[in-house]
Amino acid sequence: MTLEDVYACSARKSFDYRVLHEVVCALADLPPPDEALLAFLTVDETLTDMADDLFDYEKDVRKNSFNVLRGVAHAVGAERAPLELATRIGALERQHEALLQALPAAQREAFCAS
Repeated sequence: MTLEDVYACSARKSFDYRVLHEVVCALADLPPPDEALLAFLTVDETLTDMADDLFDYEKDVRKNSFNVLRGVAHAVGAERAPLELATRIGALERQHEALLQALPAAQREAFCAS
């Protein structure tokens, strides 16, 4: 498994959030969220899942579940994995902030207030 494979798998773990967005909009008879908001939420959800993986590492290993840190360790080696994952998280955090700042003020304020 390559590092790109690991990050692709990690990003796809959050698909349930995106399905939930669609279901809520459909049930509430709302238009789908705009692309800028969805792009922001995708990065936000990816970061949330990565945090969960770090917290649940030992449990995921025992259950043989996908875990981003475990995948990165297999892809680049155990010694390089923490720095590699920290670099990836840093890049996602910068993207997250840029996407947040690009949102309309009301959406940005709603996110920051939560």
